[in-house]
Amino acid sequence: MLVELNSLLMEDEVAWLQKSHDNWLLKGDSNTEYFHRMVNGRRRRNTIISLSCGDMIIEGNKNMLKHATDFYKDLFGPAPGNLCKIDGNMWDDKEKLGDIENFLLLRPFSDTNVKNALFLMKHNKAPGPDNIPIEFFQSCWDIVKKDVMLLFDWFHENNLDVERLNYGIITLLPKVAGADKMQQFRPICLLRCIYKLITKVLTIRLEPHVDVLFSRHQNAFIKNIDIMDGIMSLHEILHHTYAEKKKGIVLKLDFEKAYDKVNWEFLLDCHSKRNFDPRWIDWIRRILVGGTISVKLNDEVGEYFQSAKGVRQGDPLSPFLFNLAADCLTKMVLKAQENGLFTGLAADLVENGVAIFQYADDTILSFEDNVSNALNIKLLLYLFKIMSGLKINFLKSEIFSVGADDDTMRNYADMFNCEIGAFPIKYLGMPVSYAGLKCSDWLFVDDKFISHGESWISESLSSGGRLIKVNTVLSHIPSYYMSMALIKRSTLEKWDKPRRKFFWHRKGRKGYHMVKWTRVCRSKAKGGLGVKDLRKQNISLLAKWWWKLEKKKGLW
Repeated sequence: MLVELNSLLMEDEVAWLQKSHDNWLLKGDSNTEYFHRMVNGRRRRNTIISLSCGDMIIEGNKNMLKHATDFYKDLFGPAPGNLCKIDGNMWDDKEKLGDIENFLLLRPFSDTNVKNALFLMKHNKAPGPDNIPIEFFQSCWDIVKKDVMLLFDWFHENNLDVERLNYGIITLLPKVAGADKMQQFRPICLLRCIYKLITKVLTIRLEPHVDVLFSRHQNAFIKNIDIMDGIMSLHEILHHTYAEKKKGIVLKLDFEKAYDKVNWEFLLDCHSKRNFDPRWIDWIRRILVGGTISVKLNDEVGEYFQSAKGVRQGDPLSPFLFNLAADCLTKMVLKAQENGLFTGLAADLVENGVAIFQYADDTILSFEDNVSNALNIKLLLYLFKIMSGLKINFLKSEIFSVGADDDTMRNYADMFNCEIGAFPIKYLGMPVSYAGLKCSDWLFVDDKFISHGESWISESLSSGGRLIKVNTVLSHIPSYYMSMALIKRSTLEKWDKPRRKFFWHRKGRKGYHMVKWTRVCRSKAKGGLGVKDLRKQNISLLAKWWWKLEKKKGLW
């Protein structure tokens, strides 16, 4: 009976873990209270009380669901026809797929291919409309393998009606606290697992060929190039421009609903111009076209409708498809530079200068202080929008200057209809400037510590649970930023404070710090608890740049 009781308690804990969507499980503790609080917190944040549309306030689930459905019907509605086409001569032969690459993409699907893709898919994710989670296919692979492989054979031979699998439910995640406008929600599409398995297999087949397909200016997915390389390159270009006392302009672009507005005709044309086999292009067409979606709001699902453009957030293949479209902008910029239409920054170091930094839809353009440069860039962005459907939201974009005066910047801001920004630029979540960063530039990190280290969380956990939370969550918050810059000691001490407070906190009263924090940060072999020392972690993370230079990895 005791064994059965423990089993039931464990099942209850796992159920609350799945509902909480927390990715760290504290083994050895009963964490039901913690997970229960996490679930309630998520419910409060994600429940939509009302929506605003202009001057009108919409209330009631039925009315809000209709408003959300109409919004996405319009957003995913038919795209305007392509008035401009891509010139296939933009890409050299080495930037196009060859016969060998196409052969590898089109080879039959084996049991190993499908099984590897299946077991790479993450656990504890929300299921699609059929309510079958990925764990079912993983646990029952030996039972369902025959049927799944038959489905892949049909897909390979173009005998599978993909439309019957291609439907999903859009769930709305607020981008900001108190979101009440449709533009303030991120639409994540929950798709059937079997459909995602097909796109996952295709994604894995594409991965070895990204070096051919994507420019090195597009940092996403390129082998031996990570997210920090683009950030470091931007900093070095800005610093060089400032040190040489030259004038430069930096335009940070904001794509309006980037994934949701990609023109399918343009996307398929990108495949054709990069020499994909017609059969692969047909596979992509069948995956894109004919899909139906509905909107879920406060646990109510609306009517299904067909989409006519965009790639869905939540589909494993979507990032690759979007990057293929975005890479076209990179190529247009590089070709414009070759033809003398504008010059990027640091032209004394790099031929024609560096004009674009891109990571998926995070894009920064940089050019020398010259009005004709700016006019040509604006024309280029307009042409890209006509072709791809990807519109720049200039009202949310920002323009920055290195060495230019205020009057010049106002002229540029009026030209692009955007705001004048102040350094540091926030690029990929990292503050970047032409000079060193000040302590005040890191204040936004404090909010991250506050949200993850609230007192109610520590009250729900034992000492062992708090230790794991400190090591797995709080200690990793600054890791991203410490990979780029040598953080001042005063800032590191400030970041240590919420870690100490969280660890020593006791329910209902102030925690007593029993030993020095430096001792807690020692390894367990030396009498500590193995909590990461932020100063040592910072230096260790920065050491990788020496390794990259030594091994000639990265963008240089």
